[in-house]
Amino acid sequence: MVCQNCSAEISSSAHFCPRCGASVDRPSSYVPASSLGPGPEPPPRRKKLFLAAGSTLALFVAAFFFFLLPKALTISFTKETHELLSNTSSKSSQVNQSLEAIYNFVTGVENATTETRVEITTNVGAEETNVDREAAKVLSFYLLKEQVEEAVRKLENKQVLGFSNSAADPLKNYRDLRDLAVGAQHSSKEGEESLVKFSQSIKEQGASAKAANLTETLEEAEKDTETYLSEASKTANYYVTYTDSYVDLASIITEVLTATSLGQVTQSLSDAKKIEQNLKTLEGEDLPAEIDEFHADIVTEVSGAIEFINTYIKLATSEDSDAVSKAIKAARDWISKEQSLALSIQTNQTNFWKKNPSISTYDQLSEKQGELLKKLDSERAKQQFFLLSMLGVK
Repeated sequence: MVCQNCSAEISSSAHFCPRCGASVDRPSSYVPASSLGPGPEPPPRRKKLFLAAGSTLALFVAAFFFFLLPKALTISFTKETHELLSNTSSKSSQVNQSLEAIYNFVTGVENATTETRVEITTNVGAEETNVDREAAKVLSFYLLKEQVEEAVRKLENKQVLGFSNSAADPLKNYRDLRDLAVGAQHSSKEGEESLVKFSQSIKEQGASAKAANLTETLEEAEKDTETYLSEASKTANYYVTYTDSYVDLASIITEVLTATSLGQVTQSLSDAKKIEQNLKTLEGEDLPAEIDEFHADIVTEVSGAIEFINTYIKLATSEDSDAVSKAIKAARDWISKEQSLALSIQTNQTNFWKKNPSISTYDQLSEKQGELLKKLDSERAKQQFFLLSMLGVK
C-alpha cells in the first residue's frame, strides 16, 4: 500500500504510516488478502455436465472415424469404381465388335453374298483346278493371278511387259481389312487407357476395396481385362502390319512386271526384302496367341513372292535365249504355289480366329464385368442404408 500523505510504502496491515505517522484510511468492506481462504468450489452439477459433454464429444469423434467415415469412403469408392469399370467394359465391348468385324470379313461367316464368294481357279498349267471357298475372302497374292497371266500372255506374244488395268482392284480386300484393323487398334488403345484409370483407382483406394470385400474380385477383373485388351491390341497390330506388307509387296510385283529400267527393278527388290525381314522379326510377345501357323504361311508366301521377283528380274536382264520361256515358267510355277498356299492361309487364319483369346474369352470377361458392376451397386446401396440409419434419416 502507499501512504496517502507522503506516498511511502506501508504494510497492508499497518494502521499508521511509519514515516509520517498519518492514519491509514481503509474501505469499510476491505478484508486483507491474507485473511481470505480458498474460493468456493463450483457446484457438483456443473462438473457432471462438463464430464458428460466431453464423453459425448469423444463418442461422436470415435463414431465418425471408426464407423461413419469408412462407410462414406466405401460409398465414394464403389461409385467411382462402378463408373470406371462401366467405361472399361464399354470400351472392351467396342474392341470385341471391331475384332468381330475383322473375323467376319476374313471368314465370311456372316452376311455372305455373291461378292464374298471367291473361286480359286487357274488355267495356268496343264490342268484347270477349281476350289470353291464358299463365303470367304481369299487374301493372298493369288489375287494377282489375272495380272500375272496377262504378263505371261504378253511375254508369249513378245509384247511389252505390263499388266492390263483390271476393272476391280485386287487389293481392295486388303485395304478394307486394314481399315478394320486400324479401327480395332484405336478401340484397343482406348480400352487400355480406360483400364489404367480403373487400375489406379483400385491401387489408391485399396483400404476401401478391402472394407467392401472386393479386393480379390477387382484384381481378378483387372487382370482378365488387361489380358484381353493385350491380345486384342496384338491382333489388331498384326493385321495392320500384315495388310500393309501385302499391299506394298503387291505394288512392288506390279512395278517389277511393268519396269522399263534395271534401276527400277533393283530398288523394287530391295524394298521387297525389307518387307520380308520386317515380317520375319515378328515373334514371341509381338504376336497374338495361336497365330503361329497363320504367320508361318504369311512369311512363306512373302518369301515366295520375293523369290519370284528375284527370278523374274534375273531373267529380264539375262541374255539367255530361253529367258522368256523361263520367265513364263517361273510365273506359272509361282501362281501354282500361290493357289495351294491360299487354301492353307485361309484354313490357318480361320483356325487362329477360333482359338484366339481376344475372341474366345470375351463372353466370359463380359459376364465377369457385369457381375462385378452388380456387386459394386449392391455394396454402395448397403453402405448408404447403414450410414443413413446411423444418422437417423429414414
